[in-house]
Amino acid sequence: GRAEVIIGKQRHGPIGTVELSFEGRFTRFGNLVKPWQQGSDTL
Repeated sequence: GRAEVIIGKQRHGPIGTVELSFEGRFTRFGNLVKPWQQGSDTL
């Protein structure tokens, strides 16, 4: 699934939102691969 994390307060950085992937059965968040990133050969 997907999750939207809201960064509402940060000491020395910007605030905003971040979209992450979410694996509920492991309660794990990860980087969300955008459609234009799939199949990319870059690291």
